[in-house]
Amino acid sequence: REHYLWMLDAIKARGLPAEISIKPTQLGLDQSEPACLAHYLAIAAKADAAGSAIWIDMEDSTYVDRTLALYEQVKAKHPRTGLALQAYLYRTPKDLERLRPLKPVIRLVKGAYAEPAKVAFPRKADTDAAYESLAGTMLEWARTRSASRSSAPMTCRSSQGCSRGPTSSASRRASSRCTCSTASASASSSACAPRGTLSPHW
Repeated sequence: REHYLWMLDAIKARGLPAEISIKPTQLGLDQSEPACLAHYLAIAAKADAAGSAIWIDMEDSTYVDRTLALYEQVKAKHPRTGLALQAYLYRTPKDLERLRPLKPVIRLVKGAYAEPAKVAFPRKADTDAAYESLAGTMLEWARTRSASRSSAPMTCRSSQGCSRGPTSSASRRASSRCTCSTASASASSSACAPRGTLSPHW
């Protein structure tokens, strides 16, 4: 926790357009869920004061329910907080629908953990298709929200990174416009929004 608080002080002092992503187990989720939540809240408050934001990273499928519960609680107090969702999990479309009322900030990734076939797509082609479908849903929600709130066009920021990008043409187009919003939103650092992710802000 103290390391992340120090990092956010450094981000503020240097005026960096940077955000940080933190795995729940790095803040002790396995030891104490209430303590993990308290750590996230403290770091998110520091990020707000620094003009930055944090991302709650997603780990393997056994952590999804607890991570979603964490995100819902942190997002309620710190609206700029983001969450990673993994396209290769069968459950992700329902998880995305669950979060929609919160106007979530989502970083969509394909997923990198060795999951069993009963919970995740074993074939890369199926993961690519799931990613493209989820990306389309997220962009449509962002477009609809933008149209309902104002006539201002959606503004997008490209992000830089070295992670493997999507393979389909539609996903490649999406990955070049990783973070979308209908208003001014927090800037993404290269380490936190790599190419191949999609992060609409609703």
